[in-house]
Amino acid sequence: MCWPDVNYSLVLRSIMHKQNLTGLVVCGGKSSRMGMDKSKIIYHGQQQRYYLYNMLSQFCNEVFISCNTEQAEFISTDYKFIVDEKAYADVGPAVALLSAVSHFPERNWIVIGCDYPFISTKILEDFISTLKEKTIAAAFYNPPKKVYEPLLGYYSAGIIPQMINILEGEDYSLQHFLKIVNANKHVTDKEEIKNINTPDEMRAAKIILKSRENDSK
Repeated sequence: MCWPDVNYSLVLRSIMHKQNLTGLVVCGGKSSRMGMDKSKIIYHGQQQRYYLYNMLSQFCNEVFISCNTEQAEFISTDYKFIVDEKAYADVGPAVALLSAVSHFPERNWIVIGCDYPFISTKILEDFISTLKEKTIAAAFYNPPKKVYEPLLGYYSAGIIPQMINILEGEDYSLQHFLKIVNANKHVTDKEEIKNINTPDEMRAAKIILKSRENDSK
């Protein structure tokens, strides 16, 4: 098994958070622009869904892959997963979180989408280190666009009832929800939170990542 980059000092500093966090790797969606399942793309020596699962395992007590019914048939038995609930079909990315909290409403969630290949252990550790006991929700934030990255975020158990009430209304937008609750904004290098949606973007991302890997040797 190929594991992501590991900095054990960072892992030790995150132990205080671990018992309170559950990780969710979001790999559902139609991936129409990519033309293939984005969760299966290999940027770091293994499928992205497994790479992120292993990364989150360093910080979370338990991790799940969020997937649709078709994807579930091909996920390795080494990994836990939660299948999208039919009740939340066709509601966009919110289906992943709504399905997860329907199983475990008492948990705090760290959510990462599979289309963010530049997320690293260090970037994730920096984000988690900002979370406090009173933090109700937080997400990476893009200041120039003035938008959150909802699938790079933290959703506390305390905010779950309000989230369900809002998302089960007419608006299923996690972006809208994060704005309503004034979620914490985590700002980092915009390139690190660039999501990849097309074959050309994928090829360019692989070149950048390969170059970084060579430079680190």
